[in-house]
Amino acid sequence: MAAMKYDPATLTDDMYALLEIVGPELFERIVDDFGGSPLYIVRRSTLAKANVYEKIRRDYAQGASLSTLADRYRYSKRHIREILFGKMKGKKGPTRGLLND
Repeated sequence: MAAMKYDPATLTDDMYALLEIVGPELFERIVDDFGGSPLYIVRRSTLAKANVYEKIRRDYAQGASLSTLADRYRYSKRHIREILFGKMKGKKGPTRGLLND
């Protein structure tokens, strides 16, 4: 099926920017799959943080100590503990479960 032509006047600025970035074929797939739904796209920094947190959890599961992890990733032991076990009062870290959890 041929990609449709889009009149920029009928698209919001964000929709038009997405069309320009991904091209008409992928834009149509996105519209087909997510049309009518709110779509949140995380910031690159959030993904990077989630990747580091996953590495910390993996290293801990393989036996690394809190001190070793704090030194390796340049976080405080308290922050490493929060990443691994959640914050006080049962709260979990902001990126817990974002990747492969």
